[in-house]
Amino acid sequence: MKDSKDSKNTEEINKKKREILTKQYNVLINDENETTTKDNENLQIKALIIGDSLVGKTSIIYWLLHNKFIEQYQISHSFNIEKISFNVEKTNIELTIIDVPGKGKFDDILKKNINGCNIFIFVYSIDKKSSFDNLNNLLSTIKKFKSEKKVLFCLLGNKFDNQEKREVNTNESEKFKEDNQFDFFEEVSAKNGTNINNIFKKIIQQIYKNNEILKLGNEETLSSDVNYIANNLIREMDKNIKPEKCCKCCCF
Repeated sequence: MKDSKDSKNTEEINKKKREILTKQYNVLINDENETTTKDNENLQIKALIIGDSLVGKTSIIYWLLHNKFIEQYQISHSFNIEKISFNVEKTNIELTIIDVPGKGKFDDILKKNINGCNIFIFVYSIDKKSSFDNLNNLLSTIKKFKSEKKVLFCLLGNKFDNQEKREVNTNESEKFKEDNQFDFFEEVSAKNGTNINNIFKKIIQQIYKNNEILKLGNEETLSSDVNYIANNLIREMDKNIKPEKCCKCCCF
């Protein structure tokens, strides 16, 4: 009975945390894609996806989640978190993707959350040269605050479907990848899905093969995404939030 009450209390606390994060901090958390299995081993990893506004970071994640394009797109000003599960050789790998807005009030949060991430995904738009040029500044920020632990770096050139307006040629991107020792580079389209599922499968498979990265993920991943963000944004939340009593009796 006590375990049941504790579980209910935890759910109530997490619910209140979500409400506060959404209303006060404009943080969106979605774990609808989380899956757990009894037979399979579960591993957890985190990724930061960063880039200028309007390069399509949110649309890339949306395609990965729903296999379709966001028809009515609005500029994202939220620090979004999505959770996706992949299955590799009977191992369930839960990928938490932290989607950082291109511009906004989240720079300090970004810096604080660089460590503990296993994958850094840099996104630019092939039809906007400035979004490609700005990658150097983003990379400098990541390298400044990142620990020496092994992680993966991935470069994605979005809007592959917009070839007629291309401003960044593939050779430039390949050179950037080689010069900065990135693990992956791919041109993708969040509009028609070109290469999105394939590149993420490659990333997950590479993570699975690299024990050092997996070790980092499972040592430093917190118990839930709610706590992960709450610990950085609202450290006093746990002290101030208590679950509502379910009745007038002595429920604790």
